[in-house]
Amino acid sequence: MIGRRLILFSIFTVFLTGALVSGLFIRHARFVIQEQMEKRGKILLQAVGKQTLGAIGRGDTDGGLQGVVRSLKQDPDVDAAIITDSDGRIMAHSDPLKKGSRLFLTLWDQQVMKSDVPLVRYDQENARYIIGLAIQGPRSFQEGNLELSLPSGGSTISFGAIYVSLSEAKIRQNTEKTSFFVAVSLAGAVSVACVLVALFTRHIVRPLGDLHRATQELAQGNLNAQVRVAGHDEVAQVADSFNKMTVRLRETTISKNELAAVVEEKTKALKEANRTLLGTNMELKRLAELESTFVSVASHELRTPLTSISGFTSLMLKYGAKLTAEQMTSYLNSIVSETARLSRMINEVLDLKKIQTGSVEMHPVKMDVKSLAEKVVEELRVRPNQPNYQTVFPGPLIVFLDEDKVKQVMINLLSNAAKYTPRDKSVTLEGFLVGDQTLVLNVRDEGPGIPKELWMKLFRPFARASDEVAKKTVGSGLGLAITKSLVETMGGKIRAENLKSGAQFTVILPRGTPAQAAAVKPVGQDAGRKIS
Repeated sequence: MIGRRLILFSIFTVFLTGALVSGLFIRHARFVIQEQMEKRGKILLQAVGKQTLGAIGRGDTDGGLQGVVRSLKQDPDVDAAIITDSDGRIMAHSDPLKKGSRLFLTLWDQQVMKSDVPLVRYDQENARYIIGLAIQGPRSFQEGNLELSLPSGGSTISFGAIYVSLSEAKIRQNTEKTSFFVAVSLAGAVSVACVLVALFTRHIVRPLGDLHRATQELAQGNLNAQVRVAGHDEVAQVADSFNKMTVRLRETTISKNELAAVVEEKTKALKEANRTLLGTNMELKRLAELESTFVSVASHELRTPLTSISGFTSLMLKYGAKLTAEQMTSYLNSIVSETARLSRMINEVLDLKKIQTGSVEMHPVKMDVKSLAEKVVEELRVRPNQPNYQTVFPGPLIVFLDEDKVKQVMINLLSNAAKYTPRDKSVTLEGFLVGDQTLVLNVRDEGPGIPKELWMKLFRPFARASDEVAKKTVGSGLGLAITKSLVETMGGKIRAENLKSGAQFTVILPRGTPAQAAAVKPVGQDAGRKIS
């Protein structure tokens, strides 16, 4: 690009210089030609001056003077010739028809008749140059073998003037010929100069182009780019500096890459260690939470049944002989009930730990949700003090899920609803499919609803309301936490909401596929045991 611009600029400069030189030369040539023609006209007039004096001296004002005019007109550069007397009367003219007429003598004409040398003026109207010479001479003079005398007067006499006109067109024609020659010569010279400039510029620019290409290769990542330039001029020095720079840059890049590889390796090891440490910390945190949960259970929930068992046992030991059979049976039933409650709470804590640590395996099978719901409701109805259970299903709902886990979710939600629902009210289990891939289960009760202070911790372990209704219910506070963990383990979601009368829990589960059920290997009798 820079070479093309330099060549164009050089050629433009040569053309401009040639045009200026040509214009100046043509202008000067025109002045020279004009000056030469004026000088030639003066010489012609001076040459015929004596001949004119002779014709006047002989009195031959017709043929002699007309012959002088004809001799002047024969010159190719003379456009017209006139001889007048001192009063402006034309005595001879190159156009015979104008002989005898009179010229209006201007100030310049009067100066011509008084001047000893030819005078020149430019006739702008007719575009011509007029040269005038006064006809002057001694009163008597010798012409050949004759002695001629002029009319009376002093020793010299001014008889009139001789005029010749030189056409500007002829001067222009001569100038154009010269200009054409100059233009042709200049065109040839400029053409040769352009070729030489192009060759010279290419010789200069080619190394710069090589340097530009090498720079582009370096910018694209080629650290082996080199420039070969012969000579010892400035361009060669720049190319040598560029080559040294690429070598140094290549060495620096190699060192940088080696250092980067070491840093990357160390960074990778550090990241791996950080991931391991993070995993360990998370595991420790989970273990700490489980430990805290167990301690909380031991300090709060387990204390109540243990206290009851201890109290009834102490009474039996202290007053055993005084107790009646009926009292003894009542105390023993209370001890059995509290022992079962204590065992159930311990199992729920262990089950929650299994779910949270990912120890629970899924065993999806083809199952009918409606049939399972009816079985669960029948099992719950035989328990004492239960509300009215209802199931609402559009028909058989075939899914591919872990049947034991789904059953446990139903039992936990229905049992939780039954705690807050009076015996004369209803608890409803509803199920349906959304599309072909999603199972929805709704459990509605007609109890007091979920208290506001319980919303933020509803699914946390040991979350219980503080109102009077909650105090009258019996439970560990782990049922909803276990349910939420089971639902999330199966890839679903659970949410709760208050209705106009009671509350509703909604479980959304993926329906599963036959391929997932077929991929499960046969398991023993203990596999998929209900978590309770």
